Amino acid sequence: MKSAVTLWGAGRFSAALVSCLCYKKNQIYVWTREKSSSSCSASLSSFLVSLRSAAESSKIWIFCVPAQALRCCLRRIKESTPVHPRVIVLACKGIETCTGYLMSEIVEQFFPSVSQVVIAGPNFASELLAQHLSGITCATYCKQSFREVSELFDGSCVRIEYSSSMHSISAWGALKNIAALGAGLLAQVTCSKNTQATYLSQAFSQSAQWISAHIPDHNKSGTSMSALTYGGIGDFFMTCTSEASRNFSYGKHFGDESCTKTLDLTEGIASLGGVLLRNERYCIELNFAKAIEKILQKRVHKKDWIQVLLNIGTV
Repeated sequence: MKSAVTLWGAGRFSAALVSCLCYKKNQIYVWTREKSSSSCSASLSSFLVSLRSAAESSKIWIFCVPAQALRCCLRRIKESTPVHPRVIVLACKGIETCTGYLMSEIVEQFFPSVSQVVIAGPNFASELLAQHLSGITCATYCKQSFREVSELFDGSCVRIEYSSSMHSISAWGALKNIAALGAGLLAQVTCSKNTQATYLSQAFSQSAQWISAHIPDHNKSGTSMSALTYGGIGDFFMTCTSEASRNFSYGKHFGDESCTKTLDLTEGIASLGGVLLRNERYCIELNFAKAIEKILQKRVHKKDWIQVLLNIGTV
């Protein structure tokens, strides 16, 4: 059955999702901020509609806006129309800098009764657009919402798996970007695969412990299993090892003039502040994040980066 879907945000990842959704000939609507409409992906121009039309034309909303813009987007929707969707799908990945909230926690503040689905996985937009086989985790507390969202991708290059750990998958989407900053920093000072793999193992293990320690998912066993999903281990290692990752690239070129030009597109920088807020709020630690913050603030000499990133207990 043909479905209507609204995408909020008109960047490259929105275009990638539309290329998959159209395989089932779904009715697509796309909204973007007026001032940014001229720079939206060219393939989306025929789908652009007004905010009110975007909200009223479908009951499935997919958010692909930058993580730090999600609250503003939700507020604007609430101020413009009383319409509520049936399902909200979150493709944006990050932790809000000024509050420490996960993307899924922000949505709960605006639409507490609406079912949420967090989607994540090793999915570079360019490869989705090229229709390369890709895995996506759909994390939700509602099995009906999972079925509804997974059916949107029938016939596409996407392979779907279910997770009941919605907040945990949302957290993995933020932590992998921060870890990728560290992997990029490490790549500046060593070519050793042993050293790089040791860092990734430590960062992955600490991320899993950090999530299990305080993320409020309904199913605690599901929280620990979230690490083994496309949106956990899959997205984590792809983002931390690929030059195509903006966060890895930012770390690798940190200190160069070129990296300042991509700062606004580097979600890991903004999410780092949110992680540190959560550390204070819940009395927990994410040591590799503290190490990265110390380096980015230029409180560590470059010759000591390996020691700081790997001897994390001394940070």
